[in-house]
Amino acid sequence: MATLNYSENQSDHSEVLLHLEACDRDFYVPLSERVNLAKYSEKLIGHSFRLEAWDSTKLVGLAAMYLDEQHASSFLTSLSVCPGYQQQGIAKHLLSRCKSVLRGRNIVELQLEAAAEDATVQGFYRSQGFEVILNSVPHQRMSCYLTV
Repeated sequence: MATLNYSENQSDHSEVLLHLEACDRDFYVPLSERVNLAKYSEKLIGHSFRLEAWDSTKLVGLAAMYLDEQHASSFLTSLSVCPGYQQQGIAKHLLSRCKSVLRGRNIVELQLEAAAEDATVQGFYRSQGFEVILNSVPHQRMSCYLTV
């Protein structure tokens, strides 16, 4: 297992784009079939709070969330780990750090959408305290309430 470094908002557009391209096929429906990866990476850089896992200069894990501090809520728009780095606890660590950041900002809810048919992802999020709040196809809306 590689020694990783974790950071907040240090990645740039090209690093996020390379990361999304590397992870693209690991999404239940490839991300590139749903969004333009270059535009999405620009949006993440410009509008999201990012937690990152780095192996040297390679971005290997990314959690990006939109914060709505006025309404004490947030939305996890992306959580991804590059192939070859999966099953090492990186996603769990990034999600835990997301929750810590949110608690520090007095944000009490984290929502996300996950593929309704992806039992592995659904199980992961349930194990991390999320529950389904809107059951629809192709995505389920899930929520985790945080104690601050």
